[in-house]
Amino acid sequence: MAYDLNMNISAAMDAALRIINCEPQFSGILKNKLLKKGFSIEQTDSVLRQLEKLEMLNDSKLAEMYAGDLMRIKLYGPMIVRAKLYEKGVERNSAEKAVKCALEDNGGETELCKKCLNRKIDSRLDTKTKIRRLASKGFSMSAIRSVMKDADDFFSE
Repeated sequence: MAYDLNMNISAAMDAALRIINCEPQFSGILKNKLLKKGFSIEQTDSVLRQLEKLEMLNDSKLAEMYAGDLMRIKLYGPMIVRAKLYEKGVERNSAEKAVKCALEDNGGETELCKKCLNRKIDSRLDTKTKIRRLASKGFSMSAIRSVMKDADDFFSE
């Protein structure tokens, strides 16, 4: 019985390595993929522990890279980035740290909001629509207010 369990752990490890070889994975997603392949919870947990010991699976480091990419490439604000990290199964503390680190790397929320406004939002749109678009990209109202030149009139109405 123990021999069979070890063989299945070996097969689960092979499957996990094939998956993370294609693309880095968060542990929760990798666990679900292994469970869908028919491996038991014990086998899956054992493989995840081994991968973490070998530093081949690191949710906090991957969360920082993912958050940075979402902000730098997609120009998402911190609220959307945080939600996407939660969807990936990242723990709250790791997600907060990743968002904070990514914001620092991108010059802060206001600077990122300014980039988004200049690159992603049509300048011909009216102020109300620009504000809605920035908010839907995950920026706080304080960042939007500081970026929008004619927003003061809108916010005072």
